[in-house]
Amino acid sequence: MNSDGTDQKPISNTLLIEKLPSERFDIEWAPNSQQVAVWSGLNLYILNVSDDEITYQQEVKFNELVWSPNGQQVATILSDENSSKIFITDMEKGETKQILEMRDFIQEISWSPDGEKIAISASCGMGCFAAVFTLNADGTNLLKLTDNEDPHWISNWTSDSKYILVNVPNSAYLISSDGKETIPVMDETTPAFLNSTAWYVLPVLASDEERIVFVSGRDGQFEIYTGNIGGEGLINLTQNPASDTDPDW
Repeated sequence: MNSDGTDQKPISNTLLIEKLPSERFDIEWAPNSQQVAVWSGLNLYILNVSDDEITYQQEVKFNELVWSPNGQQVATILSDENSSKIFITDMEKGETKQILEMRDFIQEISWSPDGEKIAISASCGMGCFAAVFTLNADGTNLLKLTDNEDPHWISNWTSDSKYILVNVPNSAYLISSDGKETIPVMDETTPAFLNSTAWYVLPVLASDEERIVFVSGRDGQFEIYTGNIGGEGLINLTQNPASDTDPDW
């Protein structure tokens, strides 16, 4: 849909969905905005948005996926009870290599726009909240940016690859890739959340870095909203009986 909520339409048709082996689907936009990665069960599909044509298919087991900025690679997470691993797959060559293994459970992953770094959120076990880390795209220089005292979820990077948008309960802020600087984006004192007790999650920074899109239950139903940095100009994009989540620009 458009950023004002108009022109909502499904990405894939019923015939394509019937081809996929699982009831659970996850999607990730490609950098060219013409394709999406769809993973279902143990299969990864690259799908043309315009005609639903499947242009790539691979059997692969993973928990999360993100495209490289140039659209030539994808980074995936595979976790079990012992560790989490990050793999990089070259989409043209079909080659996959492991770049990281850690005992912490990796929950989210985000690639910097310059392609040089990857941000992750990872928890250290039962009763331990997720912290934010960065590492080089080749797996070197793993750096912990936040503590584990509150759950931290990562979103996207700023266009200059210097900051990452981080979400903690009822708050969002930018943190530098070395963890030395933070910039508030939205919290319970900003206009969007005055007189509202509903929490919000999953903020995503727009490419103009002046707006965010996020999910909120402020009206009794999980809906998708946009707003300016600081919480002004709040717009509800979705109004339907279903719960709307996982927004992206």
